[in-house]
Amino acid sequence: MPFSPADPFADDPVLRLQARLAALRYRRRLPSAVAGEEYQAELSDQPVRLLPGTRLPPGIAFDPAAGLAGVPAVAGSFVVEFEEGPAGPVRRWLLEVAEAPRLEIVRETLPVASVGSYLCAHMRLATPWIPVIWSVCDGRLPPGLRLDAHSGRLYGVPTQAGVWCCSLRAQSGARAALAPLALVVSPARAAPSLPVRGLLAEVRRRHAGWAAPMA
Repeated sequence: MPFSPADPFADDPVLRLQARLAALRYRRRLPSAVAGEEYQAELSDQPVRLLPGTRLPPGIAFDPAAGLAGVPAVAGSFVVEFEEGPAGPVRRWLLEVAEAPRLEIVRETLPVASVGSYLCAHMRLATPWIPVIWSVCDGRLPPGLRLDAHSGRLYGVPTQAGVWCCSLRAQSGARAALAPLALVVSPARAAPSLPVRGLLAEVRRRHAGWAAPMA
């Protein structure tokens, strides 16, 4: 905090430094939190007591032995005032809750699917560091395909041709993102047949003028 000319420590640099250090000890920053994500922080190695009037973030609970824990519901800055130990010093710490990054599923072109051919594609987020649970809603995948709930991998061997529409859901705590998905599965490709008659006709045509050498 700024010192005014009337400050008794203004002429003594040692006392001034000690006062600044005391102010830093009095108001510290707790580990920051993110709205919608699990949070836990210890306040002290001793039992503590919250002072009356302390307002915790909605979703965060206080335990005298464990400290703070929960899922903050809103972003903002909160001052946590508590008494350390029986009749101990009063602490005033700052807890900052940041806005949760928006979940967004990246739309990508999927590989061509066909009956009987193995397909593998990965669904991903614009924020890939956020762990999510993947699921299918509002429809279903083509028979033979599966979606891995943890990795977002779409894989399998389609067994039925057609157009299949559904929605993909990525869930992280109370946040979720949806994206439409349409898969076209083409019929199995027929193996090329050997044109036997055409091949024999071509052999006869090329060797029509051939004659065996005279002995």
